[in-house]
Amino acid sequence: MLLRRCSLLMGLLLYCLVLISSEFPPAVAEQEHAVYLPLISQNWDSPFGVQISQPWIFTQSVFSRANELGVTWVRLNLIGWNEIQPTSESTYNWEVLLDFEIELISAQAANITPVVAIAQSPDWATKTYYDAEGQPYQTSCGAIRTEYFDDFAKFMQALVTRYRRPPYNVRFWELGNEPDIDPRLVAKDNLFGCWGDASDPYYGGEHYGEMLKVVTPAIKAVDPSAQVLVGGLILDNPGTGAAENDTSSNFLEGILRAGAGESFDILPYHAYAYYAGRAVDSDLTHPTWSDWGGATLGKAKFLREVMARYNVDKPLSLNETGLLFGGEEFDPAYLQAQADYVVRILARSMSADLHSVFWYTLNGPGWRSAGLLDHEQIPRPSYFAYQQLIQQVSMTRSVTAISDYGAGVEAYRFAGSNGLVDLLWAREGGQQTIRVPRSQVIAIYDRDGATIAPTVIGDQVVLEVGVSPLYIKRAP
Repeated sequence: MLLRRCSLLMGLLLYCLVLISSEFPPAVAEQEHAVYLPLISQNWDSPFGVQISQPWIFTQSVFSRANELGVTWVRLNLIGWNEIQPTSESTYNWEVLLDFEIELISAQAANITPVVAIAQSPDWATKTYYDAEGQPYQTSCGAIRTEYFDDFAKFMQALVTRYRRPPYNVRFWELGNEPDIDPRLVAKDNLFGCWGDASDPYYGGEHYGEMLKVVTPAIKAVDPSAQVLVGGLILDNPGTGAAENDTSSNFLEGILRAGAGESFDILPYHAYAYYAGRAVDSDLTHPTWSDWGGATLGKAKFLREVMARYNVDKPLSLNETGLLFGGEEFDPAYLQAQADYVVRILARSMSADLHSVFWYTLNGPGWRSAGLLDHEQIPRPSYFAYQQLIQQVSMTRSVTAISDYGAGVEAYRFAGSNGLVDLLWAREGGQQTIRVPRSQVIAIYDRDGATIAPTVIGDQVVLEVGVSPLYIKRAP
């Protein structure tokens, strides 16, 4: 306990030192080489974020990397109601959140906005489930029973009241994590949200919606500026899954049928893909979302269509994404594929006008090797690719998919106060030759920010485009 209290004091000291340094900035020495760091303005609503799944204040390299990367959002570890109030008679034990409080202070010091997910409910408040032998059991990831919605609302009020003010300043609260999973499909006390009910046509979504109608007003009562997020949906398929009676895709519709469309502010979802070779775009070829344009864009389209049927229009957040390595023997080519993938996902997310996008995870090696850092918290190629994209497209006001470079090239145009930047790569891993009027080209950069000297033929710039993304800075 003494160690935890000392750690908290260290976090507070760090916060104060950052505030002092911001008032008295040190002189900047002249540098011999350009350093490409993100230029983030408070007037620009940057969507870029990461998940950090360990207490990052204790790993100085991870803390520093978050600052260097230039993200403005961080999704933090789950808070367990079951740990804070293990019995219905218990008073709230805030001491279990001392490490979490250090994370919040660190986020504020880094000028990064935290999103805090709440999960793991106490057994006394959750539904009873039955195993294959018909034996009853409780699970901390199960749905909260209706008669305990008020208790959950009171807990959330106390939590929000505690952390809405400095030095924490939490405004974004996510109620659950992947709630569209039936707890009987995962291990007991799983980290999933587990509000799902495979026997229900709306997969338990109506019950979750009824909870939102009780808890969200309670949160807003103590902090009107608070933003409530639905637990990030796994959304395994668009209703055409292999299971004959799979209704998990109806979870959102259940929420809206319950009349909870005005009881949340942001709708998050998750979209992962598995590495299948550098020349394979695993996001577009996702087995259940390829007909919708891939997992990232397809899930966004699906969710908006469902909301539109109920006259609901809420911003979407891709609050977990990554390229997973599923093999037993690590393939070094995966690291380059991961770096290509992070750029593609960020570009697609911005073109879909998502509120925010979070790579899972910053710290490494991460779940199934998806971390932007390795096991020693040293940046991988994907880290630098993410950092370079932030640098290239900062202050962007408009992002559109374009067809200027032909059918064999996927391209996006970023228009902002820094000018026009086109981001492009060859589809299906094939090499493509493109031509651009010489008068329109200011500079060309590879995925990692190195300048490319193209071939110039007459008044045309001729460029070979492959699987790795390129940036073309264009004249307006």
